Amino acid sequence: MFSLITIAGEPMPGGTGRSPTLEAQHARSEAAYLAAREAASASNSVANLWQVGRTAFDLAETTPREKIKAQIAEAGITACRTAVANDPASAPAHYYLALCLGQLAQTKSLGALRLVREIKDEFERVRVLDDALDHAGADRGLGLLYLEAPGWPTSIGDRKLARSHLENAAQLAPDYPDNRLSLAELYLRIKDQRLANAELVSLNALWPKAKDTLTGPAWAQAWIDWENRKKLLESRLQKLVTRK
Repeated sequence: MFSLITIAGEPMPGGTGRSPTLEAQHARSEAAYLAAREAASASNSVANLWQVGRTAFDLAETTPREKIKAQIAEAGITACRTAVANDPASAPAHYYLALCLGQLAQTKSLGALRLVREIKDEFERVRVLDDALDHAGADRGLGLLYLEAPGWPTSIGDRKLARSHLENAAQLAPDYPDNRLSLAELYLRIKDQRLANAELVSLNALWPKAKDTLTGPAWAQAWIDWENRKKLLESRLQKLVTRK
């Protein structure tokens, strides 16, 4: 998951910087989103509605134009709000509502701050309903939210809470690369080199199995992101060693 509140800085379609992998991911996400919307129009079930939210999040993730990204996110938000109204105990409906709100926040500047508390509340509901959903996605999302949001009194940013949630995510789903990466990045940001190194060791241990398990086109862009983040983490830790 990328930052939930930072404005996206991706290049425009057709411009430089759009990798073939990202373009292919966008095409797959668009097809899945259209299929989910069609299914929801045929049967307005809770599952079909939150699937619109899930696919809207994925599509918005690869859509660089802010206006279109916002429109897609808002469609996902509407579908998930309906799903939540029909079944308040649906963890996926709350989860993808939070993620779509996060995508909408990426298209805002000051307006993003108004969405942060609702995103937090939705992730908190998911923690109660199903804390294992999407490899401990609620704790991971909360950790990133607390890490990236401005601090008090502007917003809810809090590094201690960020650490608590990212550590919970790593405990709940220790073999999921994003959990370990996010936690290591947090430790590096708070200048705890020992713990950052320990997470990197754990990350290297789980990496081969994760590569064998999380396979296929749907995971291609995630692996590009994780590989780049891992290399950057290793580089920064190495620089800290050479400075001593």
